[in-house]
Amino acid sequence: MADLALGIPGLVVLCVQAGQRILEKCRTFKNYETELADLSLNAEAQWRQLEEKIEFIAAIESSLEPGVRDHYERVIKTLKGKLEDIRGRIDSIPDKASGFLAQLRSAFRAGKGGFRKLKLAIREFMELHQILLPSFYLLARVHGTEVEQRIKDGPEKNSASISTVKNLRKARADLELTVGGGRSGSPGTEERVKQTKKDINNAVKYGGADNTYWTDRGSIKFTPVQTHESRETGRMVLIDSIPCDGRDRGAANVIKDLQGLALVLQAIKDPLTLGMLSCAGIAKVYGKDGSRLVTSLEMVLEVPKELRNPKSFRSLLSGGTEMDFSITEKVNFAKQLARTVSFVHSANFVHKNFRPETIIVFDTRGSDSSHIGTPFLVGFQKFRVAVGGNTAKLGDTNWEKNVYRHPERQGEFPEEVYRMDHDVYSLGVCLLEIALWKSFVVYDEAGNKPRAHPEMEKLTDMNGWTMRDELVKMAKELIPPRLGAMYMEVTVACLQGLGGSGGSGISPEISFIENILDKLNQISM
Repeated sequence: MADLALGIPGLVVLCVQAGQRILEKCRTFKNYETELADLSLNAEAQWRQLEEKIEFIAAIESSLEPGVRDHYERVIKTLKGKLEDIRGRIDSIPDKASGFLAQLRSAFRAGKGGFRKLKLAIREFMELHQILLPSFYLLARVHGTEVEQRIKDGPEKNSASISTVKNLRKARADLELTVGGGRSGSPGTEERVKQTKKDINNAVKYGGADNTYWTDRGSIKFTPVQTHESRETGRMVLIDSIPCDGRDRGAANVIKDLQGLALVLQAIKDPLTLGMLSCAGIAKVYGKDGSRLVTSLEMVLEVPKELRNPKSFRSLLSGGTEMDFSITEKVNFAKQLARTVSFVHSANFVHKNFRPETIIVFDTRGSDSSHIGTPFLVGFQKFRVAVGGNTAKLGDTNWEKNVYRHPERQGEFPEEVYRMDHDVYSLGVCLLEIALWKSFVVYDEAGNKPRAHPEMEKLTDMNGWTMRDELVKMAKELIPPRLGAMYMEVTVACLQGLGGSGGSGISPEISFIENILDKLNQISM
């Protein structure tokens, strides 16, 4: 109760005090071993980002809506508890005792004792920044002129995260202005709308479509996404094709929606953390008959230079066994996917196509083969921007896609308009596949003709709700002996629905963070 009385500013002060003490101890130990020195440097970099964000939240807390403010208070209170726990464990390690240097080196060689205890504490300290990030990106959705002004007036030298929030808010404001069509009647509004539309069109037009862009393409197994590597720079991009028939009256809406999504993705300044690649622009594909009729659109996504060897998550599931990766690797991979879903919600769009074929996994240069890799979400053929986005209750009967769809969204004519929690259901099916490390969908040798895995064939004759119940049953029975009870509870919550929004006053975005992400972060292997 005493912590609650402190409020966000008071909690932040205590967090900063604990964090600074931990850094002091890290600096004391960093000369003992090279690995400790590297850990200490990384820990300090992570702490500076965490400190910047919690102080930023404290500065604007009086402008936040009660539900959002209460969420931040709970998050920062949790951070305070973790920081004080880490501080206590590090303080228990003597740093000036006679002969401690020799003892520490001995412990390092033995792989136990003081070094292991210290290394674990520092790694936990570094992970705290990742815990805060999904909550921090909620600022991209928070309304209010005072909040807007405080965010604009923030420090000029921003981290990638604060820059992303500012860019997302600007993108949303531009989209809302153009959707409104200048009907407010305010002086100059119509001219501002025209200029904003022109700016958006120029901003999202891809300027790198030279001759090699159209001819030098690589494929990624089990996904329609293609790769292109510039001959001049050596930089790679992913090319995600979106159908758009220029003869269709709805083509203008498809182009407008894709421009809105491109604007959102261009706001990303920290792709490795968010699991979303920044958009380099949109390229229009015209008919081969020489006409200027658009046949499709291509979303061009920039690949960070430290990433290589893209492959689909489906390919990883299909080509491996349950023993290929450690429990820790699987849980960390699940956390990364969940953070990506959280960002999708914070960025105010729904993906509508979340499945292993639309998740591209990269190796990081210098990483070893024991790592699954870093996942990124692609496959924007069915996306919808929540601000003025166009939607239709259209679907298909393909089982390999329906198994990842919420029961309300299965079949040719789904019952419900797509909601954000439908993406959460799709995540739940993927979490189950991660736990079993089994691909629910298999292909022929050429990578065509998708069908149910033999062990999943019983699901093909079930309706959507019965199939959901069977997946829940599988999760309850098969996950605990593999990844534990907490992981099972998270998977089941995704499949059954969070039930935390609506009358409770908690937004779906906050409910997802507190009921899914927070529980995943509690899993320690």
